[in-house]
Amino acid sequence: MAFQDTNSERRNLSLTSLAFIVYFFAGGKFKDSSVSLNVINATFERPMVLAVIAWSALFWFIYRYWLVHSGEFSKNFASEFYAWSGKRCFREYAERKMGKEFPVDKKEGYHIADVNWKKGRAVLKWIYASNIERDEQGKIRSYSKYPGSENGELFFTGFRGWFIAIRESASCCLLNRSFSEYLVPYILAALAIIGGLLDLLLASW
Repeated sequence: MAFQDTNSERRNLSLTSLAFIVYFFAGGKFKDSSVSLNVINATFERPMVLAVIAWSALFWFIYRYWLVHSGEFSKNFASEFYAWSGKRCFREYAERKMGKEFPVDKKEGYHIADVNWKKGRAVLKWIYASNIERDEQGKIRSYSKYPGSENGELFFTGFRGWFIAIRESASCCLLNRSFSEYLVPYILAALAIIGGLLDLLLASW
């Protein structure tokens, strides 16, 4: 099966992690405490050395991936989630919590300016404005705001608030690229390390 990825750091980490996952979770073992590589016609009698090299390579790839892509998921996810600020569920939640009408047209009134995560909590930013221009997703592109116009933040709280925030965040991850491109490699690396720890724990029993 071909694994195509133009990003070398992500490709190296993903492939190495998958190899570890397959080995540990599928019950891989070295027979007779030796490893044979037919490609170079050599047999290695000290597989522990190969294990150390493999683990070193995994942690090196984790380090390189973190070094090159640190912060990219947060930045890109914020942009993707912001594009969803025109969704009906956010507008209905704001209307219910504030007791105000949030029109979807250009009419003067309360409008959602942004929806995103801030310090571990989902927050909705609202403004009082007019002459609203929206894109095809309902997100505000431009507006007119008067001196002294109201604006503020509304945190998603309670069961309903957290449910909407988590559900829409999960949907945004699944339907956009940031999650698969920047977070999944870390998840695969974590599974590889967990597999190694479980194998070590089972071997010591």
